[in-house]
Amino acid sequence: MKKHAVVSKIEDKVLAFSFENDELAEITSYTPADEDEVRLNGIYTVRVANIVDNINGAFLSYNQTTLYYDLDDNERGIFLNRKNDNHPHSGDIMLVQVKRDALKSKNAACSSELSIYGENLVLTYQLAGIGVSKKLSSKDRDRIKEYFNGFDYSMDELSSIELKPYGYVVRTSGAKASKEELIIEAYNLKAILFNILKRAETSKANVCLYDFKGDGAALINDIANADEGYIITDRKKCYDCLSHTNSLRTRQADIRFYDDDTISLAALYDLKKHIDSASKKNVWLKNGGYLVIEHTEALNVIDVNTGKSMKDKHSKERHVFETNILAAYEVARQLRIRNYSGIIIVDFIDMDDEEHKEKLMSTLKKELIKDPVHARLVDITELGLVEITRKKIKKPLYEFLGD
Repeated sequence: MKKHAVVSKIEDKVLAFSFENDELAEITSYTPADEDEVRLNGIYTVRVANIVDNINGAFLSYNQTTLYYDLDDNERGIFLNRKNDNHPHSGDIMLVQVKRDALKSKNAACSSELSIYGENLVLTYQLAGIGVSKKLSSKDRDRIKEYFNGFDYSMDELSSIELKPYGYVVRTSGAKASKEELIIEAYNLKAILFNILKRAETSKANVCLYDFKGDGAALINDIANADEGYIITDRKKCYDCLSHTNSLRTRQADIRFYDDDTISLAALYDLKKHIDSASKKNVWLKNGGYLVIEHTEALNVIDVNTGKSMKDKHSKERHVFETNILAAYEVARQLRIRNYSGIIIVDFIDMDDEEHKEKLMSTLKKELIKDPVHARLVDITELGLVEITRKKIKKPLYEFLGD
């Protein structure tokens, strides 16, 4: 697959536009790594502000930012001060990782289960064992798991932090890597983890110990593993940040700096048009049908319509089926572009043919699997409404774009 990404400033926001086979796939807010703020996947030393028993959670402070910490999901905290028990108390200093961006009135969420991201692997601290992407075949998964037989998981001891077990998750790109490449990367990630823990021993609160380089590392990883691709930006700070991150990798991406004064990068790639399209309520399909996309506080609703595309009444069932299939592709694409999460309800056009219904659900499920954010086709209700859930990680497009 061909992929490219464009990073540029639109009005007052720096955005990254990702394209797959020249079709827009995603728009994300891009923050260079050297800006002073809490970012997704960053690892920080924080102070416990207070415990809220009725929700079994805690609120932690990092400089002027408040983070939410779920006690149900974090049985083992990483404490940097002396303790008489394993439970967080006000004033404790902890090591945590941001797992979810702040969403509307909700604080950013953090966890003691740390993840260190590499090209082909993710190191999981406090989660032991070897996991392999479900997108890979069972044959590839078994082969890769054998690579780690005999891997040395031991680490040097720390004086004031109790070491926890750790493991790895092999990403989809790991199928292309050799055993030697995966093992070398595993030891490198292990060294990064130990360095973070070693520095944490003597760190006070409000220190960043690991930065995932904003969205840069994920962007580079996506492009570097494509069949063909590049990243282009007209922002010098973004270019420097991307280039630095890229230089530390084995498999590097093609990163270009755009400095042509004749036409702006935003105009060259028509970026404002993509923003306008991704913000509209109606989305047209190739055959004249269209989607109506509505966002509410509780859920997101998508209605599929034939529009002006109906021609021959005798072929109504076939035509409705083709419109629904086109809609399935577009629904999955729009969820990713707009970054909708939580509950999504899709009202496809009614069909009588059971085989057509099964084909529609199969197509939609296959497209949702391609989403890098976990999206799941749940079921069809008695009213024929299709239920989808998508994990909440980053802010939706409408939220970080504003008006």
